[in-house]
Amino acid sequence: MKYGTGIAALLPVVFLVACVSAPKPIPKLDVQAPVIPTERDYLIDNHKNLISGTPISEWVSNYLDRGIPAVEALGLYQNKYVFISETGGSSLEALTMWSEGFLAYLDIPQLVADRVRRRFAGDGTRSPEEEYGRYHENLVRTAADAKYSWVKREDDFWIHKRFLAEENPGAEDGEYVFLILVTVDQTSLREHLGNLLVKALEKLELTRDQNSAIARFNQTFFDGF
Repeated sequence: MKYGTGIAALLPVVFLVACVSAPKPIPKLDVQAPVIPTERDYLIDNHKNLISGTPISEWVSNYLDRGIPAVEALGLYQNKYVFISETGGSSLEALTMWSEGFLAYLDIPQLVADRVRRRFAGDGTRSPEEEYGRYHENLVRTAADAKYSWVKREDDFWIHKRFLAEENPGAEDGEYVFLILVTVDQTSLREHLGNLLVKALEKLELTRDQNSAIARFNQTFFDGF
């Protein structure tokens, strides 16, 4: 069965502090967006359930085809937020060892922070820094530093992708991809992030327009989160 193009990798968010001489404004934190790799067409020629003769798990198929929202739409994950930690490589043994050492409460902060960062995208007409001032960086950083001890590792799965080489149809290459599914109770995470929305405002000097934009942002923060 052919699935869609490659999966966007979730990379850690990086914070840089810019030092400026007098007059001394508040240092600016530059939150960099993850690098999205070029998508390539592929076929799945091996997966965790192949030997047993059972199909690819439904949450995996949904994730590969339509992303996390399609996983959250499954009845099994009602009233939960879904996060998927993903890594790839040429060695299934190495990826299995990564999976065995995976601790959801340690890895989930960066996944939450990236999801928070994407909420600032808006319509793309203005940069988050211009629209919200340092609130943008503060909220992403606060989400990345927070603790999420009530997350649950639900399942894991691996696939092998065989890439289709457009420039040389006779050549093929591939990689293993390991996915770990983590869920968080929706009510608990909303309450937790609601507190972070307030905390991220502390000690910020903002314009009236920025304060208004932040108020609107916070009112609709969980729409489509």
